[in-house]
Amino acid sequence: METAPSFLEDVVCHNQEREDCWGLQSMGLGPFARVAFENTTPYWGGGPEGYAIDCLDTDCRKWVFHPPTEASIVGRMRWLARITFASFVEDEELERKGYRAVEERFRRVFNRLFGSSADRGSSSGLMIRVIPEKHPSLNNPEGLYAKCIDEILQETRERCSELNCNDVSELISSLRNRASRCLENGENCDSEISQLLAIPRFYLFAMRAKTLEELVRLLFRGQPVKPGGIRITVELWESPHLRLDSEEKLFALRLLVLTLAVMGLGKATSRGFGRFLPIENSSLASEFNSEIEYRAFEILHEITKVRPDGILTEIESLLHDARILAYRKSSHKRNLLLYGRLTAVPRLS
Repeated sequence: METAPSFLEDVVCHNQEREDCWGLQSMGLGPFARVAFENTTPYWGGGPEGYAIDCLDTDCRKWVFHPPTEASIVGRMRWLARITFASFVEDEELERKGYRAVEERFRRVFNRLFGSSADRGSSSGLMIRVIPEKHPSLNNPEGLYAKCIDEILQETRERCSELNCNDVSELISSLRNRASRCLENGENCDSEISQLLAIPRFYLFAMRAKTLEELVRLLFRGQPVKPGGIRITVELWESPHLRLDSEEKLFALRLLVLTLAVMGLGKATSRGFGRFLPIENSSLASEFNSEIEYRAFEILHEITKVRPDGILTEIESLLHDARILAYRKSSHKRNLLLYGRLTAVPRLS
């Protein structure tokens, strides 16, 4: 009998071009949820070198964009699961062991959803596939603040005529100050890419450049994508080797939606970047019974309200679902208390 792939290999589908991911469709299986997302805040992603755009030639006139990956989504989902279940772990134990205490106490839940690399390892029951539907490309650069590297090159050269270009840091500060004044006065800036320098995180990112050539290349490759510039479809599958029940699938779906809507993807998520919300064309497998299906669609409906109370409701529900999973799977039933209200729990506040 063929064994399941090890730990991370079976969680993500690496070959996005392959229609029958993992060969499950040939086995008559399909995803139990299929959710379409679009970024509602700038997405500041990163490829192998930490940039969203990878240059294919020395002048960066040929390039490829890196959309969000399965591995990045799985990692963020697992992190959200940790801080959710940490709400049921005493502060003293967290201080002593860190988040290792969470996965140790709720080992069965985490192993079933995400697998484990400990000891001999175990495969996960949850598998994820990301299908890029829309993102900037060389032929269609819509969504980028600078659609080609020449736009940045032209602006920096104009400023160089006024400043000493041997001092790149002075040039960056000048571009930032002009953008800040422009935004404060409510004016239309000449260049959208320079507006990003008004953001402290992006300004520090740009200050890594030592030469004018480095700056131009860095600004182009490191720029975020505007809201609405990226659309992906995320499929949730269950492993044929470890079947999930309806409650586990519902928790995984809620975890996915809240990960993209609240936690975010890419860089600068703590500054509000990388948020994705569900859009139309989401679907659920017919294997869900009517009650679970209703609750699943309720998740998508609540989160798309884009209101704090809708998101707060879903976070509260995530805690509720976690309590159900932990209670029936954990031997620590007596200790399964919610330590503080949601707003008082540093793990989710």
